[in-house]
Amino acid sequence: MRESHGIRRGLYLRMIQDGKELIAMIKKDKKLFDEMDLIARDEFVRCKCLACGHEQKIPSWLIAEISEMNEECGLDDHFSSACYKCEDGEVVTMDYYNKVKNREQ
Repeated sequence: MRESHGIRRGLYLRMIQDGKELIAMIKKDKKLFDEMDLIARDEFVRCKCLACGHEQKIPSWLIAEISEMNEECGLDDHFSSACYKCEDGEVVTMDYYNKVKNREQ
C-alpha cells in the first residue's frame, strides 16, 4: 500500500512540475505574441524624397524616435532620412514635404 502511495505522490508532483512548465511556456509565448501584435498593428506614414520624389512608407514609431533625437540634438524636429533610391535626397513626411514645396512656389 505504501508503494502505491509513493507512486501517486510522485505522479502528483510531476503533474505540478509539468503545470508550472506549461504556464512558463504560455507566458513566454504570450510575450512573443504581444510583441508581434505590436509590429502588426504598427502604423506606416507616407514619406517622400525632396530631391527625386520617391515615395515610401516608414513605421510611425521610427519617425517619432528620429524626430525626438533631432529635437534633443538641436536639429530640426521633423523626421528626415537619406533617400535610398537617389542617395542624394532627403526623405521627409508628406506634411513636411508639402510645406517645403509650397514655400518654393
